[in-house]
Amino acid sequence: MFENTKNECYNYLMTLYVCEGCEMGVNYKKLWIRLIDEELKVSDLYHVTGIAPSTFSKMRKNEYVSLDVLVRICNALKCQLSEIVDVEFDNHN
Repeated sequence: MFENTKNECYNYLMTLYVCEGCEMGVNYKKLWIRLIDEELKVSDLYHVTGIAPSTFSKMRKNEYVSLDVLVRICNALKCQLSEIVDVEFDNHN
């Protein structure tokens, strides 16, 4: 199917995952629910993880944070990424 180049294959694969007019976002609702369920405060989490309070402010607004931040939260809560964050697709087509 892809006789010419690896680049051609890569470009094809990218068209499967990226569409023009689609935007991605993140949602941390699962994290907030988990904190409530475990009776933890955000301040408890930033003391344990060393993550700045300003980073949690970004998360409250569903803004992007680094993967390192998410992994540190997962380590503290002993969970997987999928248990604290959702990736959301918004198709404007």
